[in-house]
Amino acid sequence: MSDFETLIGLVSQYSPSGHERGAVEWLVARMKALGFDDAFVDEAGNAVGVMGKGTKQVVLLGHIDTVPGEIKVTLTPNPSPEGRGELLYGRGSVDAKGPLASFVDAVAKVGVKDGWQFVVIGAIEEERNSEGARFVATKYKPDFAIIGEPNQWDRMALGYKGSAWANVTVKRGQAHTASGEETAAEAAVGVWLKIKAYVDSFNADKPKVFDQLLLTLRGMDSDSNDFEQWARLKIGVRLPVEVSPEDWYVKLNEIINDSHASRR
Repeated sequence: MSDFETLIGLVSQYSPSGHERGAVEWLVARMKALGFDDAFVDEAGNAVGVMGKGTKQVVLLGHIDTVPGEIKVTLTPNPSPEGRGELLYGRGSVDAKGPLASFVDAVAKVGVKDGWQFVVIGAIEEERNSEGARFVATKYKPDFAIIGEPNQWDRMALGYKGSAWANVTVKRGQAHTASGEETAAEAAVGVWLKIKAYVDSFNADKPKVFDQLLLTLRGMDSDSNDFEQWARLKIGVRLPVEVSPEDWYVKLNEIINDSHASRR
């Protein structure tokens, strides 16, 4: 077995969210070729490989989809001072076909172990609504679960930040440009600054990024008609363990209600 045959082959299968079928079928065939006891496409469209029949189960789950944008698959010499190996370029080589290919090759190398069952899952739709992972969440009850996502190569992450998204809309009555009245776009900027001020205050005594709220303004647009004008903010935040999505939305609603805006 080539050290990188699974990785290069999987990265070569372009599979943006919603178009994973070719990569899924390729990975199922690859797992069969590597000697998995069973490999199949499940009802959600995930690639699944099973090794062993033991009562203790390990699930190794990575996602097989990527964000859009095809990148030509190439291998180049490593320019680092150590000069070890080659560098692989291609959509998904890091996020997250690299971890997924590692799971497949690791289980193939370990093989059948008495008392254990290894299940490798290449989940679809992670970059959109995580439909593949939501499907398998109720199908397995593993003793151990390992999720393949980018991290430093020499360690394992014990936690992962959650996320919450919101569209905040500010509306104002239409007014003449000479009136000096606050426009919806100006009010939306004010709302954003209030949200950011709260996040900055929350993060002030938290030196570790994992413990912080990570706020992003993902988009902003505005429009008007003869009677009304409006502006919309697309806001995202990565949440630390101590802040649930519900907690965040309560605070966000407090801020925007004070500004006469709305959220959906």
